[in-house]
Amino acid sequence: MREYKFRGKRVENGAWVYGQVKCHMDEVIAREKQIEQLAEYEGSGLSPEEVQELAKAKADERLKILPAKPGDIIYRPEALQFCWVITKVEIYEDEIVFIDDSDNIFRPDDIGKTVFLAREEAEKALGVGE
Repeated sequence: MREYKFRGKRVENGAWVYGQVKCHMDEVIAREKQIEQLAEYEGSGLSPEEVQELAKAKADERLKILPAKPGDIIYRPEALQFCWVITKVEIYEDEIVFIDDSDNIFRPDDIGKTVFLAREEAEKALGVGE
């Protein structure tokens, strides 16, 4: 929880006076949250149009957050001494496939079953160390 330091004087009914402005602490906290959200937006580097386009894609169920990206390392329980790097993601109308540097293909549903994003997860699936 964030601690708020408000340099003002408390007056009647929970209101505060800061300089010449009278407001309730709820309003101060709400405004600070709005400022934080604006800072997050500005930090994203996206234009307002891009944000609107992403929001529309999400509403239309066209936006999918992938569990991995090119450059990520993957592990397979059957060969823990090796790791592979995702080199490509191909998106088709009815499926998404990942391709690693050995030209192995896997799908998002395979992650956590036959392909793992962390060596520890692959070891756990094999029962190593139990």
